[in-house]
Amino acid sequence: MIYILAVSFFIASYFVAMKYKGRTYFILSIGIIPLTFISVFRGSIGPDTVTYFGLLEQLRLDSNNVATYEPFFILLSKGLLSIFNNSSIVMGMYSLIFTFVILLAGKKIDRYGVVLAAIIIPTFYIDMTMNAIRIGLSFTLVLYAMQYLAKGEIKKYFILGIVASLFHISGFLVVLITYSLFTKQYKVILIAVASSIVMIYFLDEYLLSKLAGYEAMSSPSKFSGVSTLIMSISFLLIWLKYGYLRTSSTRVIFYSFVYTFSSYLLVFVSYAGLRIQTLVFLSILCAFLIHIHRNNIQIKLSTRLYFVIVGLIGFMFKVKIFYESYGVGESPFLPYSFIWS
Repeated sequence: MIYILAVSFFIASYFVAMKYKGRTYFILSIGIIPLTFISVFRGSIGPDTVTYFGLLEQLRLDSNNVATYEPFFILLSKGLLSIFNNSSIVMGMYSLIFTFVILLAGKKIDRYGVVLAAIIIPTFYIDMTMNAIRIGLSFTLVLYAMQYLAKGEIKKYFILGIVASLFHISGFLVVLITYSLFTKQYKVILIAVASSIVMIYFLDEYLLSKLAGYEAMSSPSKFSGVSTLIMSISFLLIWLKYGYLRTSSTRVIFYSFVYTFSSYLLVFVSYAGLRIQTLVFLSILCAFLIHIHRNNIQIKLSTRLYFVIVGLIGFMFKVKIFYESYGVGESPFLPYSFIWS
């Protein structure tokens, strides 16, 4: 399958990059080309693709019926349409922008691609460029903001978090959860929990309507929840396993476990709980990057291999879902087709 080949090529490039530390992101930039190619030149692929095509056609015809979408995403879309005047090209540009910014952000906070290359790209790239596009664009800015939290520049951190939320509101929740993992102010932790509840309340009706068409494919509240739970626990156990990683982070690990199990329980309450669970996992990955950046920790080869395994587990869960939904809906992930097909 084309997705497996593209991700395998990227993982192989990461192994090469391990040997040439000074050229990590140059090599990763080459390794990500197949993934970017199949994202940019895809046809009607990805469950939300049809929705985004519809939105772009509305904008192209100067429709103002876009109240349900975040303002910066609309501005970006209008700007791209004013240049290209073609919805398919704009969809491809979303992928190119995501790829450029995620690599730029990774270079700032994850110097050797320990988490970005091993876990984030294999697990989330396809979904964030071919389905959850707004979330993907928002997350690239969130990841870029992590350098400021690592440096203690809190104002810049939250300002960029607010900007990210104007592409998708979930971005600010990742910013808030990540910050709460490091702060000793319990009020912030309570605010993070309260924000999760508020988001579930406001997003629930939207997600219910969006996911209603997918209910026949698989159980969205059990299998998906378990897969993210497995990845989160596996990552935290690796963090906990090595003493050189645990240093000065016991409290962060503890609250990460609390957030992980709490978010899993939300899955049984609301479909929006699936989204919250993924955001918590991304927040934990960000927290780990901040920890190793602050403490200038060099990740050993054996640890990197464990992280690659976590990323491959995440990717294989995605592949399983792709096969289970083969040919279902207007724009499933499989069968894959190029835009010219």
